[in-house]
Formats: sequence, C-alpha cells, structure tokens
Amino acid sequence: MRTLIGDVPDGWQTEPLKTFCKVMAGPSGGAARTRRRPGTGGARVPLIVPKNIVEGRIVAEKPAYVSEERAERLRNYWLEPGDIVGVRTASIGRYALVGVEHAGSLFNTACLRIRPDREHVHPAYLLHYLRNPLVREWVEQNSLKSTIHSINTETIRQLPLVLPPMPVQESIGGVLSALDEKMAVHAEISRRAGELRDQLSPLLLTGALPASYGARPGDDR
Repeated sequence: MRTLIGDVPDGWQTEPLKTFCKVMAGPSGGAARTRRRPGTGGARVPLIVPKNIVEGRIVAEKPAYVSEERAERLRNYWLEPGDIVGVRTASIGRYALVGVEHAGSLFNTACLRIRPDREHVHPAYLLHYLRNPLVREWVEQNSLKSTIHSINTETIRQLPLVLPPMPVQESIGGVLSALDEKMAVHAEISRRAGELRDQLSPLLLTGALPASYGARPGDDR
C-alpha cells in the first residue's frame, strides 16, 4: 500500500491524525505569563517552550515557570505522560515525548500538544513517525508561509497517519527510542569533553599546568 512515507505492508492503515489523536495549541496571548525561578511569587509549574524541544527530548535547561494559581486556571493545557509536544511556529516540525518527569507541565502558545488514543497509537511510535523526514516535509509544505512559518492545529489534524498493528508500533518505537538514547549519551560525552578541553587549554598553553611529554589522550602510559 502506498502512503505518505512510502510503500507499507498490507494490513497497515492510514487515517487522518485526528481519528486517533487530539491536537491542541498552547494558550494564546499572555495566558501563561512566566517567571524565571521556582518558588518566586508562587512560580512553581514548568512551562515548555520551543527551545526545550531538542532531538525528540524535552531539555529543561533554564526553564520558565508559571504560578500555581495561573497553572490551575490552565488545567486543559497540562501535559501527561505519553503526550507529544511539538513546535508550531518558526522551527516547526520538532517534537518530544512527554515522560513522567514532565507530567503536569504546561506548554506555551508557540507549541502544540498531540494526545494519542493509547488503544490505537503507541506514543513512541507516534513521536518517530512525526520526526520522519517525509512527514516533516508534508508539514513544511502545508505550513502557513509568512515572515515566520507556522502550522495550525486543523492542518496537523489532517496529517495522514500510517498505523501498523500495535505490536509492530511498539517494536518500532522501542528500536528508534533506544537509538535516540545512545545518541543522547554520546552527545553528552562530547559536550563534557568539549568543556574539559576549554578548561585545560588555557592552562596547558600558558604552562600553568604541566603537560606530560609524549603522552596523548588514549595512551596507556
């Protein structure tokens, strides 16, 4: 069977995303006004913004927060484990899977939430489907072209969703998620090695830290 992502086996189905997923954009305007640090004026509920969505993961560096009072008024926008949160303006087509550690967080107006029907759609499979280059191309082609590209929720609801049987979805999601984990580990090792290099470089180059003659990283000497 021919689909958006290519030929797939008989028995797989294609439906608009809205058939098995609920899509919601973040609260508009200043509904989710933020504070920088938790515990300041009651600001304790994390707010997910586009910069927090990186390579399929939620990266909570320098997070923004919303007061508990305001968050309570925005209960419809709370995130649950298994949700997919994505970017809908500017750098569209970036998505992340919400884990238990981010349950109860909010998402801002530049993001959208996709909540799959767990009986028909496995969350990890959905994440990797949305990140497929052909799917991202479809989103780009159907985005609103202006100074800043954007995609509205009604368009995302029409996205053709290819669904293999649930056991196949679970296997696909598991394999690709495991590879993502390995990539994240290697990226963290690379980041830490870069920080160490930047710290040692001025010390070594000025003689403040003696270098061992003839020794190089990886030598067993």
